[in-house]
Amino acid sequence: MRLQTENERKARALKSLAEAAHARVGHGHALLLLGEALAMAPQLADLWAMRSRVYEGVHRYSDALSDAQVSIHSILLCSTW
Repeated sequence: MRLQTENERKARALKSLAEAAHARVGHGHALLLLGEALAMAPQLADLWAMRSRVYEGVHRYSDALSDAQVSIHSILLCSTW
C-alpha cells in the first residue's frame, strides 16, 4: 500500500468539507472546495466522482458527465479509488 502525499491528504480534507457543504445544499461552496482539491491531487478519482455528483445536483449534466468520465479513467489508470 502506498502512502498518501501531503497534497492528497489536504485534498481529502477539502473533499470532506465539500461533502458537508453539499449535504447542506451549499453546491457552490462544494464546487469551490473540490476545485481546490483537484488542483492539489487530480489523480484522486473520488474527487472527480464527488464533483460529478455535485454538478448533477445543480443540473450541470454535461459537467457531471465529463467529471464522471475522468473519474472512471483515473480508476482504470491509477487504481486510487
